[in-house]
Order: sequence, then structure tokens, then C-alpha cells
Amino acid sequence: MDDAGADHASTTAGWASRGPFAFLRRSRLRRHRPAAAEELLIAPPDLRTQDPSLVDEIDAGMFGLAGCVALLHGRSPFTIEPPNADWERELHGFGWLRNLEAGRSLDVETLARELVREWIAGNRRRQGRAWALDVVARRVIAWLSHAALLLDGADKRPYSAIMRSLDEQVMLLSTAWRSASDGYPRLLAV
Repeated sequence: MDDAGADHASTTAGWASRGPFAFLRRSRLRRHRPAAAEELLIAPPDLRTQDPSLVDEIDAGMFGLAGCVALLHGRSPFTIEPPNADWERELHGFGWLRNLEAGRSLDVETLARELVREWIAGNRRRQGRAWALDVVARRVIAWLSHAALLLDGADKRPYSAIMRSLDEQVMLLSTAWRSASDGYPRLLAV
């Protein structure tokens, strides 16, 4: 066998041997999955500019994102018809948590936890814009950056629910980042 044939044979064998293991790493059937973190010890800061007016908007029954304002009429922003796709992506990306952080109070902490709880309850099935890999990545970054707002002083049940959801989302990103669109979406997913 010539060198080219030997290289091809070894490459093919390498792909064949990696295939089942790659599948196993991505599979939900994995048995040796690392345990989920039970608590966060450190959270990265969000360096973006904060605007505390979002708290007033929500109190007034509005939710402004991506240049659009949606009227809530006493409902959760996750249950209304999104004004457009960009607004929906921003909503599910949770970058707006930084604005709640700016107006932080006990009421704002409660509101932030309630909105995250509503998102978790309404998005158990991985479908729609909420589960686009770049949106998942932005949500994980936002939840980690604002972990103090979401988790400090939280009861055990909501704390555990947020941590379980974070674990699920991080696992999704770690197994599916290669399928994210090239460029910025893939960078976020990584």
C-alpha cells in the first residue's frame, strides 16, 4: 500500500472509531454525565450599559426590546405575541436582565426570578427562537452575569430550577455548537 493509501486508511479508521464516541458524547443516553453544579461560586460581570427604566416600563405594562414596545396587559412577556422576530430573540436572550439589575430592589429580584421561572416553565420543549443556539448562548451568559440578581437569597426550589435549566442549556451548547451558524452565532455557542 502506498503512503496515500495508508493515510486514507488511517484517516478512515480514525473517523470510524470517533463516530460512536462522538455520538455517545452528544447522546442524551450518556451514563457518565458529570453532575450538575449545585451552586455558583463566581459570576462574570456584565459590562454593558444598564438602563433602569425597564422596571418602570414593566410596571406600566410595557416591555421594550429591539426598538419595539409590547403591551403586556397584565401578562407575562413570554405569553404574548411577539411584535417581531428581533424582539422575541432579545426577550429569550435575557440581555435585558442588566436593566433590571440597574434598578435592583427586593421587588426587582422577585420580578427577575418570576420571569426566569415563567421562561423555564414555558420552554421545556426545545423549539422555536428560544432554542436557537446563539439565543441559548446569550441566555446562559445573561443568567450567569446576573446570577446575583437571580440566585442570591433565592429559596432552594427556584435556585435548583435555575441551576438545572442552566445545566441543560450548557449541555446543549457543548454538544451542538458545531451546528450553529458560522461567525458570531457559533462564537457565542462556543
